[in-house]
Amino acid sequence: MNIDIPFHLQHLLADSVRERRENMRAYKKDRRHAGLSALTGFDYVLSFMLTNAL
Repeated sequence: MNIDIPFHLQHLLADSVRERRENMRAYKKDRRHAGLSALTGFDYVLSFMLTNAL
């Protein structure tokens, strides 16, 4: 699935991905969040892209 992202949204998406990666790293360090899937970040980005594409 290929979603074309407008240029002016690309930097927002990049910031979002970067923040999410940092959050995921923090979650992985925290054993209480050990149940979180690594796919959570991808799901977040996908939903972010879809909601902003509308």
